[in-house]
Amino acid sequence: MGSATASARYGIVTSEVACAATALLVWDALTNLDQEPGLIRLTVIARAALTLVATAGHIWEKWECRAWIAFQLVGIEVLTIVVEVVLMVRVYAMYNRDRAVLALIVVLFVAEVAAMWTILAISIPQITFTPQCLITSTPKLFPAYW
Repeated sequence: MGSATASARYGIVTSEVACAATALLVWDALTNLDQEPGLIRLTVIARAALTLVATAGHIWEKWECRAWIAFQLVGIEVLTIVVEVVLMVRVYAMYNRDRAVLALIVVLFVAEVAAMWTILAISIPQITFTPQCLITSTPKLFPAYW
């Protein structure tokens, strides 16, 4: 099987898996709407649907793939920062508003965010893609982001 054929088959399988995952996500969200904040679930569904529609059969340019992955990674980073800030406030309250604890977690938080943004800035230009915008390789530094 040639490289182009394998790449095309990989793209089809990935699209099929994305369809199945989106269907499961929609079913889960609809069956649990009364138990969880609807806006959060609908946002996740909208993102999954947008990913599915945007990748279906489109041949992407390299810059479009980089912009798409950058959009996704920046979105994940922003959500991570928001969650971590909420957790920091809770830890600060749990330790009776101790300023030493606050200073420590703020310093660690700033270091983490700086490291994550640096890794993204270095990694995104080095990621390679198929014409269907599927990631084929990432730099060795990229796993450190997670």
